[in-house]
Amino acid sequence: MQDNFVLREQLAKIKSMQKFSDAWFTELYLKYGSVEEAIRSYPDSLPISIANYHRLVKKYGLIKSAGRHVSLPETLHFFREKAFEPGTPLERIYAQMPPSFQTSLSTLHRIYQYMEKAVVRRHAAALIATAGNSGEVLVGREVFGNSRYGKKVGDISLPMSFAKKDESNFDSALRVLQQEVFAHLAASGELKRDSTLVKRILSKNIEPVFYFDIVDVRVQVYEIILPTQASEFSSFKLVEHKYENLHTLSVMPNLRTGIGEILKLYGDYLYKPLTLKVPTYHVSSINLALAWRESE
Repeated sequence: MQDNFVLREQLAKIKSMQKFSDAWFTELYLKYGSVEEAIRSYPDSLPISIANYHRLVKKYGLIKSAGRHVSLPETLHFFREKAFEPGTPLERIYAQMPPSFQTSLSTLHRIYQYMEKAVVRRHAAALIATAGNSGEVLVGREVFGNSRYGKKVGDISLPMSFAKKDESNFDSALRVLQQEVFAHLAASGELKRDSTLVKRILSKNIEPVFYFDIVDVRVQVYEIILPTQASEFSSFKLVEHKYENLHTLSVMPNLRTGIGEILKLYGDYLYKPLTLKVPTYHVSSINLALAWRESE
């Protein structure tokens, strides 16, 4: 019910704009994540062709989404259960999943094989954004989620999204900035690659400070500094953006799965800079637990 309420509220905001204006279409694109999904999901027919919609997205400098992916919350939930029962066949754990579970058993077998071989199949990017005070980072609350799979509405998360394997680090980071930090600015064309604001925030040669592997996903984690006057945060995925102290976050119970580990690694990076070479590579506790228990 809460998910439906948020969806109606977001659509109402889009409808309050000048209907069918360029900004109206780009906001709708950011809401649904792709041209095809926007056209399919909007309640009414849209007076724009798929080709022209794609041209509009390109004109406004939006970095397109990285495509459809298997649900990460579902796979995290499944393999947490597997870590609790390391000797149990995947089929038995799969039979215990709720009826709404959509990831296929064959897909889970494939992911498990990747995990056993420590093979990365998917990529994501996360932003650790500060306003100059490295002890505080920008976080927001999840708009949508599924409490059965470890992702609840209201969970605290860093801005992050899937990325394409062979794209530039710059594009991976800019996509997150557009979708999860400054969506309204992105929709108005103010977050193009060569815009003044983007030049202030992202270096063309930006590099991750570390990588974090969870299930079959490698998250590249970037550190950025946001201008103090850039505080009008907006996103269709995160709400109530705010800077939060690292130590305060470390004891919060409602962090999205994996975020606590990422923040701890960032703390190590901050306070032990001389002992760490950048970028470093790290593996999640879920992956380590399965690798250790299955080897017993």
